[in-house]
Amino acid sequence: MLKLDKSHALSEEDLLRGWESDEVKVSVLCICFNHEKYLSQAIESFLAQETDFAFEIVIHDDASSDRSAEIIAYYHALYPKIIKPIVQVENQYSKAPNSVFLIGAERCKSNFIAICEGDDYWLSKDKLQKQYMALKSKREINLSFHSYRTESGKFSASLLGGGASERIVSLNKMIVSGPTFVALSSVMIKKSTLINALSRCINMPIGDLFIQLYGSYPNGSLYVGGIFSYYRVLSEGSWSGKAANFGADMKFSHWVATN
Repeated sequence: MLKLDKSHALSEEDLLRGWESDEVKVSVLCICFNHEKYLSQAIESFLAQETDFAFEIVIHDDASSDRSAEIIAYYHALYPKIIKPIVQVENQYSKAPNSVFLIGAERCKSNFIAICEGDDYWLSKDKLQKQYMALKSKREINLSFHSYRTESGKFSASLLGGGASERIVSLNKMIVSGPTFVALSSVMIKKSTLINALSRCINMPIGDLFIQLYGSYPNGSLYVGGIFSYYRVLSEGSWSGKAANFGADMKFSHWVATN
């Protein structure tokens, strides 16, 4: 029997009462495949967000073979106005890898989308509020990100850096950073930009690097100071886990397509 940890999240009624209006300002896009071990933690970290604006949670389950769909149904029953499930009966990744993101993005109501896969989660209750306000104030910027933790602790790429200061990271630096990509659990991006990026990399095996580079064109990306999310590396069903199983030819093809 699934049980919601009430210490982490308010009821749907309490969340709705705290919002200034019912207009959705941010859509949380969660991509899930066999994330039974982690999914509740991810969803509760979304529901724990303290904002003065309305947000929705779009969860796209790609025909998981574990209990992920059951977990999504449980939370949807508790938060029917906030959680919007998309549950596939046939795996979409096998047809076009990045379709799993595109299907979810097209369902989102907001112009701003915060991404977090079902095996990751957010560490801070004010992540959405801070990141939305920061990105909204920079009209020329399409994507923002922040620092995050992994199993080994704080992640800090040599070029992208960390710290508490907000700043613009140029497209050149995002390109040169290469494998030390920004974790998707830290990304907030404009909906139109995300859909355009996904449409161009729909068949690429891994799309996160392409999303961050496309999202940083032409004016760079916005780094929002703080460590607001957790990124699991090589977990079951994760993109990093899929990448670890690619052969040299697949990795090379991905690099060529991105460049």
